[in-house]
Formats: sequence, C-alpha cells, structure tokens
Amino acid sequence: CNLYVTAANMRTSAPPHTDRQDVCVVQSQGRKRWRVYSPPRDQQRKPTADVFARGKMDDHLSVYDLEERYGCELLLDTVLEAGDVLFVPAGFPHTTSTDSGTSGSGTATT
Repeated sequence: CNLYVTAANMRTSAPPHTDRQDVCVVQSQGRKRWRVYSPPRDQQRKPTADVFARGKMDDHLSVYDLEERYGCELLLDTVLEAGDVLFVPAGFPHTTSTDSGTSGSGTATT
C-alpha cells in the first residue's frame, strides 16, 4: 500500500510508466488527472525493456514515445476526485497531473 500527496499545478506529477502489479487507486482528497494507455505494441524498438517497468530508472518514456513510437492508444483520460477509485492493470502505461489543489491518494496492489 502506498500513499501519495501531490502539490498543486503539477503538469506531470508522475511521468509515463508501467507497473509490475495491478494498481487500485483511491483518491482521498483533491483532484488528480489520470491518463491510461494501451500496452506498447512495438517491443522490437526496445527488446530488452521490461514491459512491466517502462519509464523507470534509465528507461525514459514520454507521452510522445507512447503515442508515436510504441503505438499506445489513450484509453482513459479522467480526473479523480475525493472518493473515486481507479483500477490500472499491470503493464498499462499511465501518467498523472494535478490542477489548482493538492492531491492525496492511496494505492493498493495485487
């Protein structure tokens, strides 16, 4: 279980990345924008990349890379508010941002 507090007006509060585990997000306060993409289709461009750890450590992954290089489709673009819940499956790239308020959220993994 992880807890996150994110400052207001963060254009990118979490850069695009994937996780090894399914993630269930519970927004506890404020608002946070989530964009979730389909998994990369073109593994040949980076055959040594771990599909469940993209965008982490030295593997930079931008929204441009997701959409243009790896053929990921934007599946969800939504703003979570206090009390909202979001499920992100393992291997699905996602990124977050905040608007004018501080955001608080918690995650549980499976």
